[in-house]
Amino acid sequence: DDATGDDDATGDDDSTGDDDSTGDDDSTGDDDDGSPMDVAVVDTGSSGVDEIVDILTLEGHTVDLMDLADVPALLGPGHRLLVYPGSADGVLAVLSQPTLKTAIRDFVDAGGGYIGVCGGSIVGADDLVYNGLGVPGAMIGLLDVEATWYQDWSAYIGNMAQLQFEIDTPHAIFAGLSAGDPYPGDYAGGPTFDTVTVDVLLRYDQDLDPSVAGYAVSGDGAVVAGQYGAGRVVLSAIHPEYNDEALFLSYVDWTCP
Repeated sequence: DDATGDDDATGDDDSTGDDDSTGDDDSTGDDDDGSPMDVAVVDTGSSGVDEIVDILTLEGHTVDLMDLADVPALLGPGHRLLVYPGSADGVLAVLSQPTLKTAIRDFVDAGGGYIGVCGGSIVGADDLVYNGLGVPGAMIGLLDVEATWYQDWSAYIGNMAQLQFEIDTPHAIFAGLSAGDPYPGDYAGGPTFDTVTVDVLLRYDQDLDPSVAGYAVSGDGAVVAGQYGAGRVVLSAIHPEYNDEALFLSYVDWTCP
């Protein structure tokens, strides 16, 4: 649902650092002491923003909700984590506001965590393929991945579907699941990821509606995780904030051990 739609990587409802290609060797969310922390959440206009704020607040964290234009001035060392939800506005802001890209890169490089959902996952990628046209280095580049998104996928915005996915790399984020295990996830028009250097944790295990362009996504990446400088990054094409709060909190625990 984003970079172009209402809730996501493109809708409403996406210079690389050290690419972490580790799986189970990464420290897990279990290492997190559960202490409350200050979290910055970008107000992209996605319906997922309220869900994310509620999850974090109920866990005892302090949430600073920031307008896109205010992130460079407000995001600082007092924050442990930045969550960037979906929406077209969120993706377009990265294309038009160089200071936004710099502020987020510097934050993560210094040790801050980053969780990008749908459109926010496109934002954290390096290269973008939009409607089949490649735009190298268009996004922030927190992870060495190429995000692909088609305008037609905005048909899923406001029509979220539960698609079938499959665990690719066993990882603390999906604790208890092994390679090849199924995972049903909420999809609202998010991107796919292609990479040879970063851990792909989850892959699409079914195609999209064949009436939309680029529908053959089975086998492509859906969730990736790795390192940028001293910070950890999760890019998620799926939306755990709606129906899998435990998975979203697993993202939080892993990015902020």
